[in-house]
Amino acid sequence: MSAIGGISSNYYSTYNNYSYNGYSGDGVNTWKDNATQAADKLKETLGIESTDKTSSTSSKTNSATTAGSASAFLMGYQTALEDLESVSNSLKLDSKNNVFSKLDSAWNDVVNGKGTKDGLEKALNNVVSAVKDFADQYNYTVSYLKKNTDHGSGVSSQLENLERGLPTEKALKTLGMSLDKNGNLQVDENKLKEALVRGAGAYVDQEGKLQNGITFDKSGNMQIDSNGSLKADDSGKLTYTGTKDALTQGSDFVKETIGGQYGMADRIGRKATSTLDSSVDKILGSDAPEAESIKEASKSTASTYGSAKKQSQMSDSFLQFASFARSGAYNLSNYYAVSMLNMLV
Repeated sequence: MSAIGGISSNYYSTYNNYSYNGYSGDGVNTWKDNATQAADKLKETLGIESTDKTSSTSSKTNSATTAGSASAFLMGYQTALEDLESVSNSLKLDSKNNVFSKLDSAWNDVVNGKGTKDGLEKALNNVVSAVKDFADQYNYTVSYLKKNTDHGSGVSSQLENLERGLPTEKALKTLGMSLDKNGNLQVDENKLKEALVRGAGAYVDQEGKLQNGITFDKSGNMQIDSNGSLKADDSGKLTYTGTKDALTQGSDFVKETIGGQYGMADRIGRKATSTLDSSVDKILGSDAPEAESIKEASKSTASTYGSAKKQSQMSDSFLQFASFARSGAYNLSNYYAVSMLNMLV
């Protein structure tokens, strides 16, 4: 996640949990509760939501809303980008604890005689789940931009830039993915799983045809073909008689195409991060109807902070939360908090 001026993008939790350093009273609690409720109501109105691990692509995309103002659009866009950045990081090979590293560990266990069918299947399912989350959030962000192009020419440019982050449809097909007629990214779970295990435990049947040692039934459950070089006993323990390269060639291809340098998740994730560090002017475009009023509101917030620091009886924790307004207030990473401060001061 991005951080500007030392303020983490996890500002929701920072805001809700700051300390009053002993200052108490009904007025403080009421103020905090009212502010929290206002923030929640605003997020609900804008259709802002955190990444839902169980939602389908269509339901996530359909939740995108048309913002009533440029300010509302920017707040919603920031949240969408932060979620997109997060789901991208779970797939990027240079990110700690990415799902592909866990799959690699599962393959290593198999090669070393310590692997189990359940352990391998769980690692494969984790990759599929992460890819689906990525697709859901990508689709939501694209849909959100499409519904808000009236807020300035820059919004259309943002949309085009994001769509260029995907590989060609031919490349997507090799991953079990595709684009529908609306440009939404679709994931066929079984085909993605098949791509991940392509060649693993393969063998030549009696007719001379090459067969895969791992297959999946209609429900997506993994099946180990006893004729292949990968075998599972009654307890689910796996044994393998081939080389590791032959076992992991499918997952190696998928992880590089999705999570490697310049892979799909890497490209989309970097675009999200770059946009979060962009100016509001650039995001909306020079022709944005509300561009000037947004600038003035940000300047007003920064000015208000200066006097509030002298007069407020609250702790330094809250003032530190507000201090970013003195610099970078036009940055999208700070935009939600700038707007919240306008509501609170």
